[in-house]
Amino acid sequence: MRAAVAVNLGPERAQGNPREIGAQELRQYWDDLQTKGPEASRKSGGPFAWFELSGDAGPDLITASCRGQLYVLLATTPEDVMLAEEDGKRAWGLEAVHLEKDPQGKPAIGMDFDEDGQKRFAALTESHLDQRLAMLLNDRVVCTPTIKVKLSRRALIMGRFDDAQVRQMLRALQAGMIDAADTTSAPPEKAEESAGQPTEDKRDDQPKTGGTD
Repeated sequence: MRAAVAVNLGPERAQGNPREIGAQELRQYWDDLQTKGPEASRKSGGPFAWFELSGDAGPDLITASCRGQLYVLLATTPEDVMLAEEDGKRAWGLEAVHLEKDPQGKPAIGMDFDEDGQKRFAALTESHLDQRLAMLLNDRVVCTPTIKVKLSRRALIMGRFDDAQVRQMLRALQAGMIDAADTTSAPPEKAEESAGQPTEDKRDDQPKTGGTD
């Protein structure tokens, strides 16, 4: 499991927020996505990387399509992420995961962090108020809520999920509580996604800051 701060489109990083990306740098990330795929950005050691987006793209997310799949650009610097494993060792864990309902009564997942997780989640949310925080399972973004207050013990994964998808994510999280290694559970599919994706290389004219094609 991973939590990571979404990237903003703004001035060049040398002139402002390290989580902002300038147009020229963004264009390079987009070109690399189209020619090398999303894995290249994750292996490069750079400050940002592309991750598959399973939910809806918000108005302030930087997204791009590649081979029929939508990706979102996230920060990868240590102060902007919360990784379940670091240097091959468990960094934090979950004490409990459980089925819940979001404020609209839709199925969601509640997570209770252990002591190390509480400290890390509190630090991450406190330093990124009013920013989008991506929650990932198996390197797939399942929701991108806006951080409104400092959180510590509990988090809620919400999205346009049906009961089957929520239970699938729940099993993946429960497996992760037992085994620090990544689970092999298949990632949840979007409820509105049709079976099968085009395999041709679909190139857009430019990356987008929110919304789908």
